[in-house]
Order: sequence, then C-alpha cells, then structure tokens
Amino acid sequence: MITIITIVMMIGALWASSFRSGPPLEIAGGGISSMVARIRQVCATQRVHGELILDYKHDRVVALSRIRHFEFAFEDDFGETIAQGSNNVFGEYGGTPLARPVKSRQYLLRDGGCCELVTSCSSFGVPWLQQFDNNTSGYEGIAMSFDFFPMGEGEANIATLGPIFQLGVSKAGKNMVRLRLSCAGAMVDSESLVPLYRWCTVEIALSRYSVRLYVDGRISAQLIADENFRVPLGGAPLEFKGYPCRIDNLQLFSLISSQELELGRGAKGQSGVQLLPDDVDAQVEIDGGAEGIFIGDEARDAAAAPGGERSTSATPTGDGLPVLKVPPLETIYFDSTGKLDPSIHGGSVIIRLVARGNDGKPERVEVIIHPLGTVTVRPVDRFPWEPDVQQIPDPTPQQQPLPQPTPPKLPPVETPG
Repeated sequence: MITIITIVMMIGALWASSFRSGPPLEIAGGGISSMVARIRQVCATQRVHGELILDYKHDRVVALSRIRHFEFAFEDDFGETIAQGSNNVFGEYGGTPLARPVKSRQYLLRDGGCCELVTSCSSFGVPWLQQFDNNTSGYEGIAMSFDFFPMGEGEANIATLGPIFQLGVSKAGKNMVRLRLSCAGAMVDSESLVPLYRWCTVEIALSRYSVRLYVDGRISAQLIADENFRVPLGGAPLEFKGYPCRIDNLQLFSLISSQELELGRGAKGQSGVQLLPDDVDAQVEIDGGAEGIFIGDEARDAAAAPGGERSTSATPTGDGLPVLKVPPLETIYFDSTGKLDPSIHGGSVIIRLVARGNDGKPERVEVIIHPLGTVTVRPVDRFPWEPDVQQIPDPTPQQQPLPQPTPPKLPPVETPG
C-alpha cells in the first residue's frame, strides 16, 4: 500500500508540474526541489538508498530509485539446503563441500546467522525469476549489497550475476584483499583494502551513468560511464562461488529512473536552463563557450582528475574555464532515511543553475540541499569563483597638478617721439 500511494503521489506531482509557469530558473529550481522530496519519501518509506544524477553535459537531472527484489538474512537451521528470503524468493546452499547456514558465536557472526562458503567449491545461488525482469523503459541498472567476511588469501571470483556483473578479489596480501568489479567491459578496483577475517559491508551500483563499488558505505571505486554504456539485461542466476567467505544480509535491487528533468529545453518558448560545473563562468556557459570541458571530450587537451572525481581546481583560467577537465556527471547520494548520505557528503550540496536574462546577461540560482534533505532555492548575483563586477573606487586618489598662476597683463610702454 505504501508503494502504491508513493507511485500515485509521484504521478500526481508530475501531472501538476506540467501546468507550472514562471521564469525558467524558478521552474527548474522548483523541479529539482520536488525531485529531492520524492527521493527522500521513497528512501524513508522503503528503507533504500537514493541517487540524484546531475548530467552537466546534457543539462539534465535524473532521480534514481531502487526496487528491492529480495533479502536474505540466513537465519535457516544448520543442515538446511534451501535458504528462505523475502518476497517468497528461495536460494540454495550448494557445492562440495556444501555451503551452510551457521548461527554459533564461534563463527564471529555479523548478527544472528550467516552463510558460510567453506571452500572455493562451496556455493550459494539464487535463480533468476520472472519478477526480476528489468526490460522496462525506466530500467537504468542493478544494485546489490551484502555483509562480507573474507577468509581466502588468493585471487578469485566472489559473485556473478550472469552477463551483468562479476565481483571478485583482484589482489590478495597477507592480511588484506582488494576487490574488483566488472560490468560490460568496464572494470574498477577498490581503493580501500578489505581486512581478512573481519566483517565489512560491500555494495555495488551499476547504471548507464557509472559503475560504483562501496566498502562500508564509502565509494571505494567509481568509473564514469560513456554515453554508449548500458548495463546488460539479466536472465542468469546470482551465484556466490570461488572464494571462501561468509556473507550476510544479501539484497538485490533494480535501479530505475523515477523522474527526468530536461533543463536545456526550456518551457513554452523560453530559453533553457543550464547546469553549471565549478569554475565555469556563467557568461561563457550561456554563450556556448564551455563545450568540451568534460572528461572524455577531446576539445580541450588537459589532464583529467584521477578516479573520475571532480576537479579540485579553485582558480579558473583567464577564459572563464576550469584548469582541469571536469566529470560530465555528478551523483548526490541519500541514505535509507532520506537524508544526504553523511559518509559521502560532509555538508550541504549546492547545485548551480544559469539562464540568459532578457538583457542577454546571465541570471543565476543556487539550489542548496541541506544535510537533513531539505532544499533551499535562492538567486545570487555571482558564483564564488566569478569576479565581483562592482567597481571598487581607488583608495589612493591621484593628486591633481597645482594650477599655474597666469602672469598679469602690463600696460603698453609709451616711447617719446
């Protein structure tokens, strides 16, 4: 019922928004505020994470939501071969020796019980069901999270979901392992090392916008996808096999775009609104001079920021463009309570919008998403990296030259005749 009510409210809000009118910046700021409110509502009611994608290259904002397919807590009795999950989904303890549910405290449990893959030949699998079909128009990708307790010291595969993704150990040390995630040819290695024989939470999120790997709630690896990247459709079972470990609290989601806001198209003949990356001058943006500044574009020869992160340059070049190329996408993350994810965002997040005014000059608006998730929309005269246009008087005025006295006119001298 909560899900149905949420969907009805979202449709009603979308229907009502089509009749809105007003200045383009006001409409865009209100639209983003509504999208954030809906993401927060879905996160809080369904207890899932949410993302807001800022597509700077195409001046578009996309709200991603998660639909949970199942969850396994592995509270089955010892010796069971069938695991019972949520939504009437069942998994199978398999392999030789058989994977098993364990509840004893001697196994250093995450909570009440877990699944133990005793050796690399043990396995746990969940068959692909019709209810997981993800060929709908709003399908963007897939996500999975689970608690992980590594017990192996070699490189091996951990989990596979058919052609969609493969998760494994790319490098193993004496006491640490490094994770690797691959999807449709895209591959990322985690920056964080995972300690052996210690619990951590692993989460992956695959969409046409990025390939992300989380360790304990923090992004450990991220790859910004190109425009042609798509997450393959499913059809094969999810299988954990190849690496001795313990897993718990396994969840699988589909990522869907619940709403898209096209800013650049404008409304009712009005000029469009543009998303402004950091260190880009607003006038340069509306005049079309900021093309080719994104990572992956060849128009500007500059070094890209490592790891796909936004350029940290605070000093723009003389032409109103950033020194380093910037990512074409930025993701704003919300936790399962609807707040900004504190493990990723240290404070408020600011989205900057610009549009051409009637006088041809840029008009600016900042959309501020506060840590608790509330949104403030405010117009500004300039952005922090733009110079102040006010003329500041010179505090040391130049000295004017002293007037020169004019000599007095003398009467003509008469000479005797």
